[in-house]
Amino acid sequence: MTKPISSRTPEGDPNVCPVCGKNSQIEPSTVPTKDAPCPHCGHLLWFTDELVRESGELSRSPSYEALLVNVGEKKFGLISDAMNDRLIEALDLLTKQQKLPPRNKALAWLVGSSDWTCFVCKLENEASRKLFIDWKFRIKSLIRNCIDRIFGLVPSK
Repeated sequence: MTKPISSRTPEGDPNVCPVCGKNSQIEPSTVPTKDAPCPHCGHLLWFTDELVRESGELSRSPSYEALLVNVGEKKFGLISDAMNDRLIEALDLLTKQQKLPPRNKALAWLVGSSDWTCFVCKLENEASRKLFIDWKFRIKSLIRNCIDRIFGLVPSK
């Protein structure tokens, strides 16, 4: 007899499973981390306060960006429109990649930065690192497949 993976309750925090791709709204555990099994496939889901789901789309809590701008403006002065656009773009990309740093980490980067440009570059580098790793993996895989075909390790299609 198989047991159900977990109960399905209407209350709780929204999340999307990276394995089965299904939306869920479940109550995660709170000690020591916010996590819960996917009610559809059982994969362990992680929850953060910085991510909220609006109409099925992953987005940041509005207070996350406001906190960074508020603290940053106290340290560096007003943020320019162009720099604010770069900040929003970097945060959006990190949110979509589900790599948005926790508030304390983002604030530590902000406090450790010398100016707005330095802080925004740290966020952009964090966002592009995954893109580079994905690109590097794809090229490596392509080269490996070509070498295998050249030396007859894998029959060509």
